[in-house]
Amino acid sequence: MILPLVSIIVPVYNTEKYLLECIDSILEQSFKDFELILVDDGSSDNSLSICRNASLQDSRIKVIGKENGGVSSARNIGIESAVGKFITFIDSDDLVDREYLDKMISQIADDIDLIQSGLYFFDNSSSNQIGQEILTNSFFDGDKPYDCYRLAVFPLITSPVAKLYRREIISGQNIRFNALLSYGEDRDFNLQYIQFVKKAVSISYAGYYYRKGLDGSLSCDRDCIKLLNCDLIYWDKLRAYLQAKQYSGKMVDTYLANRLFNFYNDRLIHYCKSGATYTDLIKVLETLVDSCRYDWLCRHTGLVNCGIIFKLVYKSKSALLMASLFKLTF
Repeated sequence: MILPLVSIIVPVYNTEKYLLECIDSILEQSFKDFELILVDDGSSDNSLSICRNASLQDSRIKVIGKENGGVSSARNIGIESAVGKFITFIDSDDLVDREYLDKMISQIADDIDLIQSGLYFFDNSSSNQIGQEILTNSFFDGDKPYDCYRLAVFPLITSPVAKLYRREIISGQNIRFNALLSYGEDRDFNLQYIQFVKKAVSISYAGYYYRKGLDGSLSCDRDCIKLLNCDLIYWDKLRAYLQAKQYSGKMVDTYLANRLFNFYNDRLIHYCKSGATYTDLIKVLETLVDSCRYDWLCRHTGLVNCGIIFKLVYKSKSALLMASLFKLTF
């Protein structure tokens, strides 16, 4: 049996309005040596029927139906079913242009474990392009600490789309999306993966079209403290990764300090705006300031790009002062 070079995994959940357009854009690829795995995550609309009808028209399509468990569980089932040498993920409401796979495949080499491209954002209501993330042509050597740092902070490294992954690494290292995470499962997956990357490349080509405007913003959710905890767990793993790669110095400390400060600040601002009381805010802050990571931030506030008042209040470790600052400012 001849196995396909690429496995395309598409998690599907209630996207009947866009699904067929997504599938068609994949089947119209100029590069033909792929399998398409459609994993329906317990859709309540006609998505599963659309998947099954498409599979009758093209033998490269596999359809897997499952009970609803979230996008991470759907992607994981796709990974377990995949047989291609490389894996790529496409969301069921997004599109790819005809040359998408061809451009990515052209970068394959024996020692290349990750290939990244740029993408375009388009508005769901108008279909107009509203943004883009165009990468530069870059090379990353996994044996060089600075390159590991560059890869960890690279644009779009927090997303699983617009990438080719080597299946042997994913399967051999048992890398999966964490279905227990309510947020940030994509960046967690990539951080697991890049630890085993020998070499990676990025290309300036962009052929992935990401649809925006379908979901409500998580950052405005009242449960932003739960989201902050996800951010902080990721920060711990990111710092541990950089330490394991033996990369340190002012530049990495500056990046980590600003990333941690922004995690705290952004989530706490949204928490205030969501209607949290002064008492609620103090309780949350009392827990936050009593942590090793907060101590680390206090030792590195000089590297943070913020006003002197914020630096002084953060360094005070006073939940009362911090709550007053956020309530007065926001």
